[in-house]
Amino acid sequence: MGALPTFCLHNMDELEKNIKKLLTPDLHLMAVQENHQYDAVRIVVDSERSISIDEITDLTKVIRDSEVIDKYYPDGYKMEVTSAGVTANLEKPFQYRKNIGRKLKIKIIDGEKINVVKAILKDIDGKGIFIEEKSKISHVDYANIKQANVIISFS
Repeated sequence: MGALPTFCLHNMDELEKNIKKLLTPDLHLMAVQENHQYDAVRIVVDSERSISIDEITDLTKVIRDSEVIDKYYPDGYKMEVTSAGVTANLEKPFQYRKNIGRKLKIKIIDGEKINVVKAILKDIDGKGIFIEEKSKISHVDYANIKQANVIISFS
């Protein structure tokens, strides 16, 4: 018998919708992942501002007390609520906005190939981001960004 999939969908749309209702307006639900092998649910949130550990703790209690997950796991489950973190892929415009001025590593789709650039995020608009690379400012549409991550600097 083959290995069980680690994360699989289990009425995910309904579960995500119910969890979103529990979030404060400034929190964004980034992912809900299920691991049926361990009866575990991982919920990832993000915000334009920093999220404190106290807020994560409070959100964990709100989700647990709401019982929105209980019906999927009648025998119990483990739940992890976490923030996206500084190393997470940038996926939504608000994540780019909060990182203006930082250096990014971006994989850009260019026809059949993917270019990897390291550039300073200068600004965003409704269609994409403005980056500065080698003193040149250019615009990259969100649709052409395969992956983007903040480059952590300790200087």
